[in-house]
Order: sequence, then structure tokens, then C-alpha cells
Amino acid sequence: MPSPADIPPGLLDLLRAAFHSNLEAADLLLLKRGNYANANVHRARIDGRDWAIKEFLSRPWLVRHTLGRFLIRREARVLAALDGIAGIPRDGRRLGPAALAMAFVAGKALADLRREGGQLPRSFFLDLERLVDDIHAAGYAHLDMRNLGNIICGPDQRPCLLDFQSSVRTQRLPQWLRRIMEDTDRSGIYKCWRKLCPEPLDPERDAFRQRFQRTRKLWVFKGYWLGKTWKKLSRSRATPPTG
Repeated sequence: MPSPADIPPGLLDLLRAAFHSNLEAADLLLLKRGNYANANVHRARIDGRDWAIKEFLSRPWLVRHTLGRFLIRREARVLAALDGIAGIPRDGRRLGPAALAMAFVAGKALADLRREGGQLPRSFFLDLERLVDDIHAAGYAHLDMRNLGNIICGPDQRPCLLDFQSSVRTQRLPQWLRRIMEDTDRSGIYKCWRKLCPEPLDPERDAFRQRFQRTRKLWVFKGYWLGKTWKKLSRSRATPPTG
């Protein structure tokens, strides 16, 4: 059972209003505690169905009313545009300016699988390629696929993608820029493949990976910028002064 500190003020009321449910604190489980400027993620059991709840309600006032609102609004729009694509969380809905609900995706994150020494077959990564192709065809790039925590291996051994707050709509972008963004996603697939698949990349895919690596250090889209900034600040505070 979550402690009262795990449930920010107003979250239960938002959930009860959105789902017309008599939800109680015991129905919520904190899955991921965000840092200063990242959302908390909860799992909620509502009327027999599991939901993932992402919220900035527990963040400082300035983050909650600026960045939090922006990221929740962006992710809600992306989920709505991609709804119906297999491997994307279904039924995304805003609960308010700083909170979002979506169908819970069961399975194991590839980051956890790697820590446990697990492996995945080649077919998983071919399915992941097809999923990413569907996202690109819908006019979006994910842009944080090099983070293995955002890729889930479902109970059926098929891939699912999470965390679209870094995603960008590509439909109206110049073709060269759209291609770079889509190639960024594809490079994330091959990063996962090399780390988790016993079968090596075929020559064509490996040649793509190497070409992309040579130009990647010139490219700004290298994952979720806010998370990297926070890690750098945390490391600088943890380093004792010298002299």
C-alpha cells in the first residue's frame, strides 16, 4: 500500500472524476519516482483494468505549471495521434494540466532485461523496426529510443514503446531533418539489438549504425535532454570541492 507521501494532493480526486470511480489510495502503486523535473509514474487498478498514471503534481510549483504542463500536453497529443498502433499505450487521456493516464503496458523494460543478463531473439527487433516504421508513417519520431527503459518486451514477446514526451511531429519538417530524426530512432533499435540479441546485425544494418555513429556527435537529439542535465547537476553537487 502506498504511503500518503507517494500520492500528491489532488491526484485521487482527478482519477475519481475522470473514471467515475471510488478509487482509494490502496488502488495506487508508485512505480517510478521522478527527480526534480521529471514525472512520477503510478499504476492504478480501476474497475478491473490497470492504468499507468504520469503526473507532475508532486513537482515544485514552477516545474508543475510550466514544463510539466508542456510535457503532459505533448505526450497526450502524441498518444492520441498514435492510438491504434499495436505496441503503443492505448487510451491516453489528460487528467488535468499536469497529469496523464494511459493503459498500463505489462512486460519487462529492456534496461531491466539487460541488467539480468537476458537476451531476445532477432524477431523481436524486426518487430520493433516495424513498430517504429508505423510511428514514422504516422508523422512522429520518438527520439529517446536509445534509452532501453523506454522499450518493453511484452508477455507475448512483442515490443512496446513508452515515454513520448521527447517526441516530435515530423510531417511539416524539411525532408532532410525528418530523415535525421527517423534515423535517430532507428539507431536506437540497433543499439538495443547489439546489447540484447545473440545474433549480430546483418551487414546492411551494421553499416547504417556505423554511418550514424560517425555523425551522431554533431546531432542535438541524443535522448531526453532534461534527464541528462539533471544528472550533470547531481554529479556536480556530489563532487567535493578541491583546493
